[in-house]
Amino acid sequence: MRVIAASVDLTPVLDRDPKITFGTILTGDQFLQDEHLRDQLFSELGAQAIEMEGAALGQTAARLGVDHLVIRSLSDLAAGESVEHFDRFVPQVAANSAHLVVELLRRL
Repeated sequence: MRVIAASVDLTPVLDRDPKITFGTILTGDQFLQDEHLRDQLFSELGAQAIEMEGAALGQTAARLGVDHLVIRSLSDLAAGESVEHFDRFVPQVAANSAHLVVELLRRL
């Protein structure tokens, strides 16, 4: 996965170059918009990202005995400005995600 991901060219998002990171993703049932809590969770749990949907996918896949991979395209930094950024990021982030998934499927 890492070799494939490293070879994928992603389009800049709002003039920033996206990067692919592997690591722990925290998941929960609340939208996190608190920079202090985000930093605390990252520090204590060694997380790379926080999201709200991956656990449901993982739990369902595990129950069915199906291998799975969670890929997240982050549209914000889980801070106070998160809501404002979401709508601006969606088209570019979705296109990058699709490009990565297509390349992973092509090579697997």
